[in-house]
Amino acid sequence: MAVNQAREQGKEAFKRKEYAEAIKLFTLAVDMAASRPLWEMAALARDELAVCLCNRSAAFAAVGDWVDSYVDADAVVQLKRPWLKGHYRKGVALREMGRGEEAREALRVGLQFDPESPDLLKALAEVPASEGSNNEKAKA
Repeated sequence: MAVNQAREQGKEAFKRKEYAEAIKLFTLAVDMAASRPLWEMAALARDELAVCLCNRSAAFAAVGDWVDSYVDADAVVQLKRPWLKGHYRKGVALREMGRGEEAREALRVGLQFDPESPDLLKALAEVPASEGSNNEKAKA
């Protein structure tokens, strides 16, 4: 099975809401993409790996596994920094783990690449205000 085939089968399982199967297939795709021979183009392998990790991050999020979703999203951001999906998934995972300040920062970094991204702006608006922000509002 090729990387693209495993990834496509994972996407189909995800669409059917068979998240455990999707995670398994995305993991297979990640493993294959990460073990590409050294003579293949590094940029291609990096992009392919980023897409597979991003898909698996979404599948982990679908089952509420926010830690693994975050780990994959963070790797996506490292591999393909300008790609907004990685920043979005990282921010959402951090938000769901109750790490609001870090979530805001992750989303703001993504907004540096596209300041008008509706997904990033919406996700940023959904991050609860920090306690410090609430205290400052109460003092005003």
